[in-house]
Amino acid sequence: WRADHGTFVAHIAAGNYMTHTIVAPLGSELLHVSGTAPHANIISYDACAANSCYSHMILAALEQVAIDQVDVMNFSIGGTPFLPWANPITKAFLGVRASGVFVAAAAGNRGPTPASIEQGADAPWLLSVGMSTIDRSMANWVETMSGGDTTPPLDIRGEAISPAYGPAPIVHARDYDGISPGGTGDGQCRTAFPANTFSNVDGSGTPAIVVCEDGSVGGSAKSDNVMAGGAGGVVLGRPSQLQYGGLFGYSLPGMRIQADDIVELGNWLASGTGHTATISGSSRSYDIENGDHVIRGSSRGPNPTEPDVMRPDVIAPGLIVVSA
Repeated sequence: WRADHGTFVAHIAAGNYMTHTIVAPLGSELLHVSGTAPHANIISYDACAANSCYSHMILAALEQVAIDQVDVMNFSIGGTPFLPWANPITKAFLGVRASGVFVAAAAGNRGPTPASIEQGADAPWLLSVGMSTIDRSMANWVETMSGGDTTPPLDIRGEAISPAYGPAPIVHARDYDGISPGGTGDGQCRTAFPANTFSNVDGSGTPAIVVCEDGSVGGSAKSDNVMAGGAGGVVLGRPSQLQYGGLFGYSLPGMRIQADDIVELGNWLASGTGHTATISGSSRSYDIENGDHVIRGSSRGPNPTEPDVMRPDVIAPGLIVVSA
């Protein structure tokens, strides 16, 4: 990934305005994208070798930053922090600041662990930036649910680039995978189902929507595994709260949904028979309510080296950002 990270960050900073089509297995989305400061000049400093970012290389790059008198510098390398006044890298950043350069440092990717701010971002003389969601949403819904012996859930919001499907029977994979309840992998769709497992579960001839728990394999593999069994749609659970903005796509109509919603859906499917639902199909929107939620993986305070100095200072979009 190191070969691409610099290009990705540079485009976020100063990339030209462009259009880009995100292609998913069952659809596509045309997006208009640009960097924060389109057409600004960029200087990239190669401070990493093939297998590591060594301190002497970072220090040489920081010295050159001060010599070049750039206006704004981004530092997205990280590392284990220790006392800023004893750390040669963070001390060098103090010199960079004294030369008139504004420095923003990534807080890190070690969240949600407390006190997980990384090297550089812990220093009082830098701007420490955590990761947040973006205001974009690719909303898709499980809706018009009926059947069972309990009240069906209200419409459930998910995320994916997907066409509509249904109405169709909806079932949970745990009832078809042959794994004992509570056993390893139960309901997780971790292997391909036999042909026609889901092709006609209620005698109507309509392939079922299959619900898969999180775990074992990725969402694309789960979709492929239930498609092998003749499913017509898929609903995927998440291990934690789903942050919106996703540009996911699967081999079947479907989506990822929130962790608490997968529990509610599973409880309903465990009651009675004759469950049906519809997948709405995705709709892109931009809404302020989708943005500014701290991403689970964003490093957290308190500051591990200077607890009296709040970190991170600010948050900015860092999830599913479209870039070069």
